[in-house]
Amino acid sequence: MKKLLMLLLAFSFLALYGCGNKDENKEVKKDEKTTEQSKPDDVKNENTTAGDVKKDNSDPNGLGLTTGLPQDFPKDIPQPNNSTCNGFLSSSDGTVVTFESKDNLKSVVDFYRTNMEKNGYQKQEGNEYFENENGAMLGFKKSGKEAPREVGFLIGVNKENKITQIVITYK
Repeated sequence: MKKLLMLLLAFSFLALYGCGNKDENKEVKKDEKTTEQSKPDDVKNENTTAGDVKKDNSDPNGLGLTTGLPQDFPKDIPQPNNSTCNGFLSSSDGTVVTFESKDNLKSVVDFYRTNMEKNGYQKQEGNEYFENENGAMLGFKKSGKEAPREVGFLIGVNKENKITQIVITYK
Protein backbone atom coordinates (compact mmCIF):
# COMPACT_ATOMS: atom_id res chain seq x y z
CA MET A 1 0.00 0.00 0.00
CA LYS A 2 2.87 2.37 0.81
CA LYS A 3 4.42 1.67 -2.59
CA LEU A 4 1.18 2.52 -4.32
CA LEU A 5 0.80 5.68 -2.24
CA MET A 6 4.35 6.83 -3.07
CA LEU A 7 3.84 6.15 -6.78
CA LEU A 8 0.54 8.03 -6.77
CA LEU A 9 2.20 10.91 -4.92
CA ALA A 10 5.03 10.97 -7.43
CA PHE A 11 2.65 10.82 -10.39
CA SER A 12 0.46 13.61 -9.05
CA PHE A 13 3.57 15.68 -8.34
CA LEU A 14 4.76 15.22 -11.92
CA ALA A 15 1.34 16.17 -13.26
CA LEU A 16 1.21 19.30 -11.10
CA TYR A 17 4.77 20.25 -11.97
CA GLY A 18 3.95 20.06 -15.68
CA CYS A 19 1.14 22.55 -15.09
CA GLY A 20 3.51 25.18 -13.64
CA ASN A 21 3.56 28.86 -14.52
CA LYS A 22 4.26 29.26 -18.24
CA ASP A 23 4.87 33.02 -18.01
CA GLU A 24 8.30 32.69 -16.38
CA ASN A 25 10.33 33.73 -19.43
CA LYS A 26 7.98 36.34 -20.93
CA GLU A 27 8.62 40.05 -20.78
CA VAL A 28 7.42 41.79 -17.65
CA LYS A 29 6.67 45.56 -17.76
CA LYS A 30 8.31 47.42 -14.89
CA ASP A 31 6.80 50.79 -15.87
CA GLU A 32 5.69 52.49 -19.07
CA LYS A 33 9.24 53.33 -20.20
CA THR A 34 11.23 50.16 -19.43
CA THR A 35 10.75 46.46 -19.84
CA GLU A 36 12.81 43.75 -18.34
CA GLN A 37 13.25 40.09 -19.24
CA SER A 38 12.49 37.96 -16.19
CA LYS A 39 15.10 35.33 -15.50
CA PRO A 40 14.83 32.10 -13.58
CA ASP A 41 15.88 32.74 -10.00
CA ASP A 42 17.88 29.56 -9.77
CA VAL A 43 20.31 28.61 -12.51
CA LYS A 44 21.07 24.99 -11.85
CA ASN A 45 24.43 23.34 -12.14
CA GLU A 46 24.48 20.05 -13.99
CA ASN A 47 26.89 18.64 -11.39
CA THR A 48 24.63 18.90 -8.36
CA THR A 49 25.85 17.06 -5.30
CA ALA A 50 23.85 15.78 -2.37
CA GLY A 51 23.31 18.46 0.21
CA ASP A 52 23.34 21.39 -2.25
CA VAL A 53 20.30 23.20 -0.91
CA LYS A 54 19.45 26.83 -1.58
CA LYS A 55 18.86 28.88 1.55
CA ASP A 56 16.03 31.08 0.23
CA ASN A 57 13.49 28.21 0.37
CA SER A 58 11.70 29.59 -2.68
CA ASP A 59 9.25 27.21 -4.25
CA PRO A 60 8.12 28.49 -7.66
CA ASN A 61 5.50 25.76 -8.05
CA GLY A 62 4.04 26.01 -4.56
CA LEU A 63 4.39 22.26 -3.99
CA GLY A 64 6.50 22.40 -0.84
CA LEU A 65 9.74 21.47 -2.59
CA THR A 66 13.14 22.24 -1.14
CA THR A 67 15.57 23.16 -3.91
CA GLY A 68 18.68 21.07 -4.55
CA LEU A 69 19.40 17.45 -3.74
CA PRO A 70 18.63 16.04 -0.29
CA GLN A 71 21.66 15.39 1.89
CA ASP A 72 20.80 11.69 2.07
CA PHE A 73 20.51 11.20 -1.72
CA PRO A 74 21.98 7.71 -2.27
CA LYS A 75 25.24 7.52 -4.18
CA ASP A 76 24.11 4.27 -5.83
CA ILE A 77 21.17 6.00 -7.55
CA PRO A 78 22.60 7.80 -10.58
CA GLN A 79 21.42 11.28 -11.51
CA PRO A 80 20.07 11.50 -15.06
CA ASN A 81 22.42 12.76 -17.78
CA ASN A 82 21.99 16.32 -19.11
CA SER A 83 19.65 17.17 -16.25
CA THR A 84 18.93 19.71 -13.57
CA CYS A 85 17.51 18.97 -10.14
CA ASN A 86 14.27 20.84 -9.44
CA GLY A 87 14.09 19.93 -5.77
CA PHE A 88 12.89 17.34 -3.29
CA LEU A 89 10.18 16.58 -0.79
CA SER A 90 10.84 14.34 2.24
CA SER A 91 8.29 12.55 4.38
CA SER A 92 8.14 9.58 6.74
CA ASP A 93 7.25 7.37 3.75
CA GLY A 94 10.34 8.34 1.76
CA THR A 95 11.85 11.06 -0.38
CA VAL A 96 10.77 12.34 -3.79
CA VAL A 97 13.40 14.08 -5.97
CA THR A 98 12.59 15.71 -9.32
CA PHE A 99 14.81 16.29 -12.33
CA GLU A 100 14.42 17.65 -15.85
CA SER A 101 16.57 16.30 -18.66
CA LYS A 102 17.16 17.27 -22.26
CA ASP A 103 17.57 13.58 -23.17
CA ASN A 104 14.66 11.74 -24.76
CA LEU A 105 12.47 9.26 -22.90
CA LYS A 106 14.06 6.12 -24.34
CA SER A 107 17.61 7.15 -23.42
CA VAL A 108 16.57 8.03 -19.84
CA VAL A 109 14.75 4.69 -19.40
CA ASP A 110 17.69 2.75 -20.88
CA PHE A 111 20.10 4.71 -18.66
CA TYR A 112 18.25 3.69 -15.50
CA ARG A 113 17.67 0.08 -16.52
CA THR A 114 21.38 -0.36 -17.16
CA ASN A 115 22.83 1.64 -14.28
CA MET A 116 20.48 0.45 -11.56
CA GLU A 117 21.33 -3.18 -12.36
CA LYS A 118 25.05 -2.29 -12.39
CA ASN A 119 24.62 -0.84 -8.89
CA GLY A 120 23.13 -4.04 -7.49
CA TYR A 121 19.40 -3.35 -7.87
CA GLN A 122 16.85 -5.84 -9.16
CA LYS A 123 13.45 -5.19 -10.70
CA GLN A 124 10.83 -5.23 -7.96
CA GLU A 125 8.55 -8.24 -8.04
CA GLY A 126 4.98 -7.22 -8.74
CA ASN A 127 6.07 -3.88 -10.19
CA GLU A 128 6.18 -4.42 -13.91
CA TYR A 129 7.87 -1.96 -16.15
CA PHE A 130 5.43 0.34 -17.84
CA GLU A 131 6.51 2.32 -20.86
CA ASN A 132 4.83 4.10 -23.76
CA GLU A 133 5.61 7.15 -25.91
CA ASN A 134 4.53 9.56 -23.14
CA GLY A 135 6.25 8.09 -20.10
CA ALA A 136 7.46 5.16 -18.07
CA MET A 137 7.37 3.72 -14.54
CA LEU A 138 10.26 1.66 -13.21
CA GLY A 139 10.72 -0.03 -9.83
CA PHE A 140 13.91 -1.43 -8.29
CA LYS A 141 14.87 -3.01 -4.99
CA LYS A 142 18.22 -3.57 -3.36
CA SER A 143 18.60 -6.15 -0.60
CA GLY A 144 21.40 -6.68 1.83
CA LYS A 145 22.80 -5.39 5.08
CA GLU A 146 24.51 -2.30 3.61
CA ALA A 147 21.58 -0.25 2.37
CA PRO A 148 18.39 -2.15 1.57
CA ARG A 149 16.32 0.23 -0.49
CA GLU A 150 13.31 0.54 -2.77
CA VAL A 151 13.50 3.02 -5.64
CA GLY A 152 10.77 4.08 -8.03
CA PHE A 153 11.09 6.14 -11.20
CA LEU A 154 8.28 8.03 -12.87
CA ILE A 155 9.41 9.47 -16.18
CA GLY A 156 7.27 11.72 -18.34
CA VAL A 157 7.69 13.77 -21.49
CA ASN A 158 6.77 17.44 -21.65
CA LYS A 159 6.26 17.78 -25.40
CA GLU A 160 5.63 21.52 -25.20
CA ASN A 161 9.05 22.25 -23.67
CA LYS A 162 10.77 19.20 -25.22
CA ILE A 163 12.11 17.97 -21.89
CA THR A 164 11.90 14.71 -19.99
CA GLN A 165 10.78 14.97 -16.38
CA ILE A 166 12.06 12.38 -13.91
CA VAL A 167 10.65 11.77 -10.43
CA ILE A 168 12.72 9.47 -8.21
CA THR A 169 11.23 8.09 -5.01
CA TYR A 170 13.27 6.18 -2.45
CA LYS A 171 13.19 5.07 1.16
